[in-house]
This record gives sequence, C-alpha cells and structure tokens, in this order.
Amino acid sequence: MREAPAIDRDMADRLEGFFDRFVQLAQFYLEHAIAGGFARPCDARVVAQSIVGMGLRHANLWANGAYDGESLETLVDNIVDFAFRGFGAGGHHEKRQHQKTRARDGRGVRHRLLHREGNSARRVTPW
Repeated sequence: MREAPAIDRDMADRLEGFFDRFVQLAQFYLEHAIAGGFARPCDARVVAQSIVGMGLRHANLWANGAYDGESLETLVDNIVDFAFRGFGAGGHHEKRQHQKTRARDGRGVRHRLLHREGNSARRVTPW
C-alpha cells in the first residue's frame, strides 16, 4: 500500500477509494454508536479518519511481524478498548473490571459491545 500511489494516478485513486470506503463504514458505525449512547458526541467524519488510520497502521505492523506472538484478537481488543475509553486515566477501574471479565468469560470488548442487551448493532448495515 505504501508504494501504490507512486505507481500511477489510477492506482493512487483506487487506493484512496479503498480508504474512503473504510472511513465511510467507520463513520456510519460511529454515528450509530453516538445515536445509541455507546459513544460520546464528536465529529464522526474526523474521528472515523483517525480510527481507520490507526487500524491500518496496526494491521500493517501486525502483518510485518511487529507484534510477534500477539494474536490479532488481542490487538483488536486493545484498539477497541482505546477507542471507547480514550487517553483518560479516569477509566482505570473500568479497565481492571474489563480485564477481569475478559479473563472470566474469554470474550473481548467487541463481543460484549455487539451482544449487549438491546444493542441492535448486529442488525445495522451501512448499505
């Protein structure tokens, strides 16, 4: 992906379209999470760009062995946890509870968000 824009204008446009589709998808789900009270209000367009950039960077690092021995599931759980809890230390207690719950049920944050009582995220599609 790093070399694609240098090949030619058509390849650069195709790569940009690829990223744009991921951003649209992230924005759709973020707006759904905001509307449902799962995420705080924000400029979903800007935050979606950040989420996709962060995700693609980590995917590239993982694919190139930078997270040697770490499962993709663990990587995704950490990114989702960061996305929902941010930088603030105020959620430290919640983080410990999350770790205890994960250890107890073997399921990550994505599973609990998607299977939470009354959550309709599984039935929502962006197209």
